[in-house]
Amino acid sequence: MDGWLIALLVLVSYGALVILLNQVGALQRLSIQAVGPLLIWRTLRFRTFIEWLSRPGRVWRAFGDFSIGFAFLSMVLMVALLAWIATQVVRAPAGAVRVEQIIGLPAINPFIPLWYGIFGLAVAILVHEGCHGVLARAESIAVRSVGLLLFVVPIGAFVEPDESEMRKAPLRRRLRIFSVGPSSNLVLALVCALIFSGALVGSAKPVGEGAYVEAVFAGSPAHAEGLRPNTLITAIQLEGQAEPVHLAGFRDFSAILSNSTPLQEVTFHYMTSHDTGTITFELGEWPADWLAPGENRTSGFVGVRTVDPSTFLAWARPGERIMDGCKEAPPTPGIGCVVDSLGAYLRLPVLGLSPLPPERQWLYQPTGAAAAFGGAFWLVADAFYWLFWLNFMVGTFNAVPMLPLDGGHMYRDGVLSFLRRSAARRSGVPGPAEPPPEPTRAAPGLPTPREDDDFLGISADRRPLDEVFGPSRDPLERRAHTITVYTSLAMLALIVWPLVWSYASYAIR
Repeated sequence: MDGWLIALLVLVSYGALVILLNQVGALQRLSIQAVGPLLIWRTLRFRTFIEWLSRPGRVWRAFGDFSIGFAFLSMVLMVALLAWIATQVVRAPAGAVRVEQIIGLPAINPFIPLWYGIFGLAVAILVHEGCHGVLARAESIAVRSVGLLLFVVPIGAFVEPDESEMRKAPLRRRLRIFSVGPSSNLVLALVCALIFSGALVGSAKPVGEGAYVEAVFAGSPAHAEGLRPNTLITAIQLEGQAEPVHLAGFRDFSAILSNSTPLQEVTFHYMTSHDTGTITFELGEWPADWLAPGENRTSGFVGVRTVDPSTFLAWARPGERIMDGCKEAPPTPGIGCVVDSLGAYLRLPVLGLSPLPPERQWLYQPTGAAAAFGGAFWLVADAFYWLFWLNFMVGTFNAVPMLPLDGGHMYRDGVLSFLRRSAARRSGVPGPAEPPPEPTRAAPGLPTPREDDDFLGISADRRPLDEVFGPSRDPLERRAHTITVYTSLAMLALIVWPLVWSYASYAIR
């Protein structure tokens, strides 16, 4: 059955079930609210656990102070990245950008494996929202409820601090609470990257040296003689040579064959995941469609594409690659190499190297303590990579200055602080006073959600337009919110621009 049809049937069945359960009151009895197809489950559970985690308040507030600078730096870098992508997308081929490649959800994005994606995204969301709640309690702001967002499957989590207390809190404390979400994801991403690259992949060693055959082209001499992909060629012996030449890498493979001639016999010594052996055949002539205009090659033609077996390890250990291979003369010590190394690390899923395909796993053998994982080694390694990847994506995306993301709230508070200071300078009145002393621990008794709150947790005494145009009582707050709304629209335009340009150019051509 067609995949789109299956998805449609699942969505229709889900919608019908939600309507039925809502009509009979089953959702209300479970404290689940239906907002269209979205289900919101609120609970008063887990607040005790959040309260317990927040006990070292000074430690959490110190982390919150660090998070403010870290999140603002991430915000600047993300805006610069979005702007750079917007300028580069016009150079991409028509239709090169696809919507499913931008949506970072498992089962939609083809580069995110389903189960690794669900696991990594669940951890990222729980860490993100959990740290919001812990910082709120460290700042003595009540947590009204925690919950899940469901659409067929759980797609998110949330923690609801008390709205009135959040609005009354000083800017610095609000910034701590907003910034700790993205920062916690980015810190966890860094930890997981160090475990993946250092402790796990760092312990893996190639089983041998040579040229790894990525592809064998149909109609080539190698294909005709039965050479297959996922083979490691360890030595080559050309006709007329007394002994085979052992290969230290794929460059040796190319160098030796560059001295061959068509119809010359060659013997490859090879390894696969299950055996070793040799294969002998005659080299061919280079096909005309493989050559550039005017190019003439007199060497023999094999018809394979090879890479060094250590290439994956180099991409999966960017720190080592940067230290060893990106050393150039000052004042720009290999900045291009550094960017390329980090880019390759993030692109491992696009390159088909995370999770590492089973046909390549045999090329590497874990050593030391990592060998204890046995056959589960790559399962564990890939799990840590996807914890890194999805926490990095969740953290950086939430740092974008766009409402309702954390970066949008931080940006609004930053604009408000700037406006207040500017107004104070113009009026000659001293600027904002120093923030009050750090709060003492509040009693653990926390309010329960009020029945007249809507699904966003907005208090009934708030005006609905406040969420669009900003608070109505303070003109500076209203202006800061308006600026943030327009900035959010600009950020949204930067995000959707690659899709709009790609599809528009494809339609025109």
